[in-house]
Amino acid sequence: MPTPCRPPLLSISGTGDNTVLVPQQVDGKKASYNDAADKLLYEIWQTLLLILAANPPAVSKPILFTVGDGQADTPADGTTSLVLASFGGIPMGNTEFVVLRNGIQLQYSNGITALQIIRKNTGATGGFDFDPASMLTFQDGDSYQLFPVGINTTIE
Repeated sequence: MPTPCRPPLLSISGTGDNTVLVPQQVDGKKASYNDAADKLLYEIWQTLLLILAANPPAVSKPILFTVGDGQADTPADGTTSLVLASFGGIPMGNTEFVVLRNGIQLQYSNGITALQIIRKNTGATGGFDFDPASMLTFQDGDSYQLFPVGINTTIE
């Protein structure tokens, strides 16, 4: 019967509700995973490498602007919509974005709960409108970062 690690593994909080157990050193004694756990972790690592090799991650260029910076296609002060075919050569139609305003992520309204922004997509154009319930508008000096995170062909 396997015995627990001595000293015990250190518990570290991960994202969400995840907890990760990692080896630690206590009084000069280093904890380690048992042989079965080592083999399983190695198999998981190898599988992830194979998946990445078959599907290399793409690097996508973010859309960066500050309201009032004079950049083409930057929304005007007081407006509530950013829906375009492209921004700075980056296509916006059928694209899913993570949107940050002054470094804070804006959340998409979902039809039930009104949040900050509403996703817009016609296929040819894409972007977002501020949800009227949020009472937000584009304001001079506010910086925006839109990070493309995938393709979404849902027409909204």
